[in-house]
Amino acid sequence: MKLKKLTNKELDVLRVLWDSEDPLLASEIYKIDPSLNSNTVQAALRNLTKKGYIKVADIVYSGTVLSRRYSPVVTQPEYVKMFFPATPEEKDALLEGFIMDIDETSELDSIQKMIDNRRAELKA
Repeated sequence: MKLKKLTNKELDVLRVLWDSEDPLLASEIYKIDPSLNSNTVQAALRNLTKKGYIKVADIVYSGTVLSRRYSPVVTQPEYVKMFFPATPEEKDALLEGFIMDIDETSELDSIQKMIDNRRAELKA
């Protein structure tokens, strides 16, 4: 899946949609994240729709006005995977660089716990 890069505000709107179990109206998005204003949300929703990240889930009444509710098409894990290298060697280099930047053993312990959990899932 070849998707276009997102702006910070588009990503902020997409995060709100990812965190919601239900499709959201534009007005609900800027109520959830007060750092966003209505114009920003409307522009981001238009762009995210054009770029293929979200879709109009349905059209509902908001008061007396018909309004679109939006839901993500791309999941958060799918989005993150778009930025990871494709080959095992590239992945190893990326992970090594990430691990070498860690200064706290508690962070390494947390990562090790994730690895152990995933290993157990794969063995099951």
